Amino acid sequence: MGKTMHEEKSINSPAVAKTILIVDDDGDIATVLADAISTETPYQPLVAASAAQASRLVQRVKPDLLILDYHLPGLNGIELYDWLHTDPLFENTPALLLTASQQMPYREIISRHIVGLGKPIELDQFLATIHQLLDEE
Repeated sequence: MGKTMHEEKSINSPAVAKTILIVDDDGDIATVLADAISTETPYQPLVAASAAQASRLVQRVKPDLLILDYHLPGLNGIELYDWLHTDPLFENTPALLLTASQQMPYREIISRHIVGLGKPIELDQFLATIHQLLDEE
């Protein structure tokens, strides 16, 4: 798994750049997404391969955006979103759910105000969605 860890933004310190947490158990996809974010945006990507790894990472870093694969080992992306959003620190953190499944869980993502994108991902749409979720054009 090609983990991309740029400078960490401490929960207690001011942000230099917005941080995006990518949680995807496919290392190749995670690397492509992290590389696209780091080269095409001013944002700092962080990568976790599982919900468990993401839960440890968010104890040190508060991401500004969550990019979650739907099919993860342990918790799925929506369950991870729900778990993170029980913490007041993350209750307003937007999320982008990615899935290769033909069955996008529309009811679940709509009720949570999550944006969903299918795989394979179109890079321009992916980057535009990130900017939109972070309220930057």
